[in-house]
Amino acid sequence: MIAFALYRLAILMTVAFLSAQAAGPREEVGLLCGNLVHREYTPSKNAPDTLLVKDNALRNVSLRLYPVQDGEPCCGSRSPSAETVSGHGGHFKFRKQSAGDYWVVASYKSRDFVTSIQYRPRGSHDVSCSELTYAIEDSGRFGVGRTITVE
Repeated sequence: MIAFALYRLAILMTVAFLSAQAAGPREEVGLLCGNLVHREYTPSKNAPDTLLVKDNALRNVSLRLYPVQDGEPCCGSRSPSAETVSGHGGHFKFRKQSAGDYWVVASYKSRDFVTSIQYRPRGSHDVSCSELTYAIEDSGRFGVGRTITVE
């Protein structure tokens, strides 16, 4: 039963992550923070048709935040509105930003990974920073997802 719950959790996280890559609405977040990870997929030894998800926390990675300007690609020669570096466990936080649409850029292994978000701060948050995962894949995908705890 626990294995099935973990399998479902991996699927939910992957769906949330992949939806961040699709054209259309940006992932809405109530906080400008989270955990930065490098995501790898490996075949299961027991079920070759099943992929296992492994996230490795990324420390000391530069992250930049740019306001989205309609009709323009990220980020050009503009200066970021905020910068930070991921710490222990990949944790990062951007401070003092107003609500709006933003590009999040992570510089990892001499490459920039870009995703877009809608920042809508709330008085009481339905998630905490530790529940938001920003995942980088070697394929170039970079997206945000929420961790769901199954009891």
